[in-house]
Amino acid sequence: MSEALSIAVLTGYHSYEVRPFHDFFNGLDGINAYIQNFDEWLTAGGESGDHEAERDSYDVTLFYTMLKGAPEGESKACIDHLFESGQPVFVLHHALLNGMSRGDQGFGAAGEDPWGEIMGLPNRHISAEDIWIGTYPVEVNKDHPAAVGLDDFEIADETYGICDCTDDCDVLLTTSNERSMHTLAWTRTYKHSRVFCMQLGHDPKCWNNPAFEKAVMNGLQWCAEKLG
Repeated sequence: MSEALSIAVLTGYHSYEVRPFHDFFNGLDGINAYIQNFDEWLTAGGESGDHEAERDSYDVTLFYTMLKGAPEGESKACIDHLFESGQPVFVLHHALLNGMSRGDQGFGAAGEDPWGEIMGLPNRHISAEDIWIGTYPVEVNKDHPAAVGLDDFEIADETYGICDCTDDCDVLLTTSNERSMHTLAWTRTYKHSRVFCMQLGHDPKCWNNPAFEKAVMNGLQWCAEKLG
């Protein structure tokens, strides 16, 4: 039996249903998930420990945050270190909106947009009218290494009507739902790191879908170089 993957699951700055979220990650086979607030992750070594060594100990760092504005100070240093040291990163659901701030026309990335560069999402902007919840079809690119065991499916979830990922990304999941971005999940390399991004993941209706679980598992394994 292969060794379980150690995953830092970072939350913060957006609410979610706590118990079913923990149940989902605790139920993933071969995954040891350590769910923690982003601010806790910054000081992961405790009062006298080595914070950087503790953060570096995970096989994958998963962001389920909605961080506001471009990172600064210690946050910027810690996020930059992930990519400079080649650590794999998984960006899930509302974390696609990391770095955006509220303006007159909704949420957008003002000035430099490092999160947009990380994810391959340029010119991000979203308003309340661009957010939709319902059931929609998902198509799987069977040529993607993270498509193992995945077939086309339907899912009940929240979507964002923002830009699609750039052409240098390898797309795994797409949808024909006009209320959503077309590209739902994709992989790319940013600096020295593997990056897996997926729009899916709003609440238990989504988390309880076996196809979502498989997509998360495959994404984590792709990040950890177990696939592709």
